[in-house]
Amino acid sequence: MVHLSASLLLGGYFSLAANGLALPEIEPRGDELHARSSWNFKTWLGPTGQTVKLTPGADLHVLHYLPTNWELFFSANQQPWHMYQNEGLSKPVAESLVGFADLTGLHAYNGLTAIARTSSNMEVFYYSEGDNVIHSRFWTSGGGWGNSGVDKAIQAAPGTHIEGISRESSHMEIFYVGTNGNLMHSYTTNSGSNWVIDQDFVDGAHGKPTNKGFGALTRNDQSAEVWWITTDGAINYAPWDPLNSWEYGNLRAAGTAHTSSGMAVLARSNVRKNIFYIGNDNKVYQGYWKSEQPTIWTFEKLSDLAAAPGSLTAVSMNSQHMEVFWTAPDGSVNHAYWYESTGKWTSSSLAGSGIRCVPGSSITSTSRKDGCMDIFCATSDGYTQQFSYS
Repeated sequence: MVHLSASLLLGGYFSLAANGLALPEIEPRGDELHARSSWNFKTWLGPTGQTVKLTPGADLHVLHYLPTNWELFFSANQQPWHMYQNEGLSKPVAESLVGFADLTGLHAYNGLTAIARTSSNMEVFYYSEGDNVIHSRFWTSGGGWGNSGVDKAIQAAPGTHIEGISRESSHMEIFYVGTNGNLMHSYTTNSGSNWVIDQDFVDGAHGKPTNKGFGALTRNDQSAEVWWITTDGAINYAPWDPLNSWEYGNLRAAGTAHTSSGMAVLARSNVRKNIFYIGNDNKVYQGYWKSEQPTIWTFEKLSDLAAAPGSLTAVSMNSQHMEVFWTAPDGSVNHAYWYESTGKWTSSSLAGSGIRCVPGSSITSTSRKDGCMDIFCATSDGYTQQFSYS
């Protein structure tokens, strides 16, 4: 695959590395560091400039497929890009996923997600405005990035979020809002060779989903779960297992969740599940499930710190830890963290007054190994803001 030339796209003071762009950074001031001394903050200076900017309002998605790397996917100048960091690199490298000889699926707007189904296979999915299509690019360790040429949806609604899961190495499944207003899904069970697309996941009987308020996860190859906020603020839920297939139910009544809230979901172990959302009071809430009480979900407010209605993200460094991140109305990043040893949530602002993300915009996180977290969001001037804990 031929990648776009760095000199044609970005200009300025960039160097080439591994067919991508080694990114310079803005060094934070010392007074911007949070009291938790293990946090570091970096604002990466690319893509930026007049030619390439982070697409306003588009999703970011970070994942890892090895404990030595993270991979961030995003839309820049309305095209799909990725930025990656390996422990052997001093700085991240960024590159477009569209090349001169590969111009199908050129545009990327709004919804975007990625799946690593093995340590040698990744796929990124993104919405293309104007034709209601979800395109994708795939990566293999032996062949690099390529284009399957197969649309993963042709009835996706404008502005939809996209969620993706993989139960095992041959399975991928994405969830999105369709042009009919229903939550839909497309899936493959043979490593992407054949896709079943644009299937209604739920119809109006289970509530119309908001464009951004749904999440999905899998805890093992025998389970999958989806949660969604409806247009009247209820929270609904669908678990899957091989014996019963999909079952549908309601967890919270109408008016519970802010209809502009995102949904973050987390399984810190095979016997614990948590969902996180923003309530109508602009505060962050959680619902949690324990295997010891399989029919009970418990809900509570996590923090009195304000949340800008929109995206939030959750991560677990190990089975004894959970952490949730969201943007405040002024663009600062708030977080709440929990450890098994204390059994309580503690919340605070993550960064000083000099670090701001777009309020309510996409925020994403991953933990590539025990003791490490990486969180990303977009600044108002199109930079990528990274918060790292180690």
